[in-house]
Amino acid sequence: MDSSDPDFRDLIKSDYPMWVRLFLFVLPFLIVIFYLFLLRFFLPYGQFLEMSGLMGIYFIPPAGKESVIPFAVSLGIPWYTVGFSVALMDILTCLFLIFNFDLILKVPVFGEWMVSFIAKGRLFFGRHKWVERFSIVGLILCVMFPLQGTGGIGSTVLGIVMGLPRRDIFIAITVGSIAGSFLIAAGSNVLKNLIAVDLWLGIGSILGIILLICVAWMAYRWYQLRNVDP
Repeated sequence: MDSSDPDFRDLIKSDYPMWVRLFLFVLPFLIVIFYLFLLRFFLPYGQFLEMSGLMGIYFIPPAGKESVIPFAVSLGIPWYTVGFSVALMDILTCLFLIFNFDLILKVPVFGEWMVSFIAKGRLFFGRHKWVERFSIVGLILCVMFPLQGTGGIGSTVLGIVMGLPRRDIFIAITVGSIAGSFLIAAGSNVLKNLIAVDLWLGIGSILGIILLICVAWMAYRWYQLRNVDP
C-alpha cells in the first residue's frame, strides 16, 4: 500500500488553509505546555518532575496505561491527576493525528512505519469484525482496553482507516481514554491502600488481577486463532 492508493488518499485528505493548518499543528503542544504550567502549581516539585517524565515515557513502547499509571500512583501522585494526565496525552495525540495525518506520513522512517501500521489496521479489521461493526463504540473499547497495537495512537489510526469523521474519532478517543485511564488509576489506588493496610491481601489482589489478565489474554488469543482465515 502506498500514497497512490485512491483509498489511501481519502485517509489523508485535508483542505484547510495554511494558517489553520499551522494552528492545528501547534495547538496540542501549546495545550501540553499550559497543562504542565498548571501541574507545577498543583503538585510538589518532585512529583511534578515524575509526572511530566512519565507523560513522555508513556509514548515509548512497551510503556502504556497498564504500566505507567500504576507506577505513577505508587509514587504517591494523586490517582485522579495521574488518570487525567495520561488521558490528556491520548486526547492531544488524537487531536494532532486527525488534523496532521498527511504531514506525519511524510516524516522519514516514522511515516513509513505509519503506512505499515495502516496496513496492519486493515488486517486488524479482518480479524476483529466487531470493531468495525460497532464503529465508534468499538473504538472506545479499543482505547479503554487496549489490544495489541491499539491505544491512543493506534486507535486514532484505526478510526481513520475505518473512515470515521474526525469528530467521531475525537469523541471515541476522549471517552475511551478518560474512562480507561481513570479506571486503572482508581484501581491502582485501591491496591496501594490494600497493601498499606494488609500486605498479603494486597499481594493476593495483585496476583488475582494478573491471573485474570492472563485468562483474558488466553481467551483473546484463542479467539484470534479461531478467526484466522484458512
